[in-house]
Amino acid sequence: MIVSGINWESVTLVGLLAPTIRYGTPIAFASLGESFSQRAGVINIGIEGVMLSGACMGAVASLGTGNVLVGFVAAMVAAMVVMALIAVLVLVLRANQIVVGVGVNLAVLGITTIVAKRIGSDLTNVNALRPLRIPGLKDWPWIGEIVFRSKATVYLLFLVVIGCSLLLNRTSWGLRVKSVGEMPAAADAAGIVVNRVRLQAMLLCGALAGLGGAALSLGSASGFTENMVAGQGFIALVAVIFGRWRPLPVALGAMFFSLFIAVGFNAAPWGLTIAPQIINSVPYVASLAALVILRKNASPPASLSQPFVRKR
Repeated sequence: MIVSGINWESVTLVGLLAPTIRYGTPIAFASLGESFSQRAGVINIGIEGVMLSGACMGAVASLGTGNVLVGFVAAMVAAMVVMALIAVLVLVLRANQIVVGVGVNLAVLGITTIVAKRIGSDLTNVNALRPLRIPGLKDWPWIGEIVFRSKATVYLLFLVVIGCSLLLNRTSWGLRVKSVGEMPAAADAAGIVVNRVRLQAMLLCGALAGLGGAALSLGSASGFTENMVAGQGFIALVAVIFGRWRPLPVALGAMFFSLFIAVGFNAAPWGLTIAPQIINSVPYVASLAALVILRKNASPPASLSQPFVRKR
């Protein structure tokens, strides 16, 4: 039966939620990393470029070594290097965080494009993760098909969400991160080295965003293509606001926006005849709508984007 251009017989819960989780996993990793950076007082607009560097270097390392695990490690290291550069610019030189982020996005896009062109088509077909089907769980109705036939990155995401929640809310380091983001002067008076804690949070952001980039090129896909992040880093930024800077809601926010990506993925099988450009724009329109809706209720860290200058 065809109604409003949709073949409703082809619409299934599994067909919608399975790609939602698959495409939402890279965004969720980046969102979790960004939440730590922002909690510490640094807004990392360059998260798009950080993800892209991880996606590219992960694929390059996997291609060169034939080992997917090496690819993931290389992705995290590359992203942390980019974040270290951002840290020098915003923490040491006290450059404008927004301007630095935009510049990093453009620079990484240019560099990774050059790398992709130099290596060629080999980079689009590298050793990548295969689905990890959990015996005894993969055959459960619905949930088995949606969750327990996924790539290892999906299972890792569950552990990372729990770890981030414990790290932020149950450790002294998490308390320091929140203090330097809210009241850096008071934290400094208490003996906390503000920029050191901010650097640590930014490096953790880099590691998680790099993991997200690798989850994209070596998990959702099987290689790297030019600008393959394609705005997902900006969706990660919105997911942080959507989740109010708390790990579990942030990850769920990433999945919510990924739901719209999954709708685009299913457009053809469902019989939708809307232009692909419109379908592909839906996640970003949803992100903008969320920003408008949440603008009054969002309460970011009090010192977000404000450089810290120690008073002598």
